Amino acid sequence: MTEIVIINKCSVLSDAHIQAVIPAVQAQVNEDFAPIWGVGADIQFLGKGAHVPRGIWPLYILDHSDQPGALGYHLDEHGRVEGKVFAADDQRYGVSWTVDLTHELLEMLGDPTTETLIDLSDGRQCIREVCDAVEDDSIAYMKNGVLVSDFVTPKYFFESGGPDKYDFCGRLDGPAPALTPGGYLGIYDPTTGQWTQVTARLQNGATSYRSRRHGRTAWHATHAHRRHDR
Repeated sequence: MTEIVIINKCSVLSDAHIQAVIPAVQAQVNEDFAPIWGVGADIQFLGKGAHVPRGIWPLYILDHSDQPGALGYHLDEHGRVEGKVFAADDQRYGVSWTVDLTHELLEMLGDPTTETLIDLSDGRQCIREVCDAVEDDSIAYMKNGVLVSDFVTPKYFFESGGPDKYDFCGRLDGPAPALTPGGYLGIYDPTTGQWTQVTARLQNGATSYRSRRHGRTAWHATHAHRRHDR
C-alpha cells in the first residue's frame, strides 16, 4: 500500500479545510480507483511546518505555481515523485482545488514517474496519464460531498481489465487519444522524437488553463526514455 501525505503549505486554505476533504479523497481511492487500477494508497495529512517522513510520497498544497501555467504536477525536477497543487492559482482561475488535488493524487498512483508510453493505432505514443484526457471541473464528479477528478480506465489505454467503459464517469466515446471537453494528452512521435499535445476545447470554445501542465510531463517522459536508452 502506497503511503501519501498531503501537506498544507498554502495561505488560502486552512489545515481544517484540507483535512475535511481527505475522507472523501480516501474513499475515491478505495472505492473507485483501486478496484479498477489495482493500486491504492493510505492518505495522511500534515499541517503547516511539518516535515515529511522518509519513504512517504508528499503531495504539497501551495499558493502559486513554480512552473508557468501548471496548476499541478507530480514529479520534481529530479524525477522524484512529489505532487504539487497550487490552490491560490486555482482560485484565481476559477477552478476547483479538490479536482486538481485528486488529479495529481490519482496520477501519482497510476504512473508516478510518467515513464510508460502507450502505443496508438497510428504509430505514435501517448503518456499513460490517467486524468489528463478527462480534465475539467464539468467532467468531475461528487464523492461524499467533494468534487473529485474523473479518471480513465485501462480500456482507454487498450489494456484488459476494469469496466467496459473508457473513463469512470462514462463520458469518453473511445480510447486514446479521444478526449472530453477541456481534456488533453501528450503525444510522442518516435519517428521524429518530437512531443506534441492534443487538446479539446472547453464547451465555451476556450482552451483549458490546466492543459498547460503538459509541458512538464513531456519533459519528464523524454528524460525518462533517455535514461532507458543509455
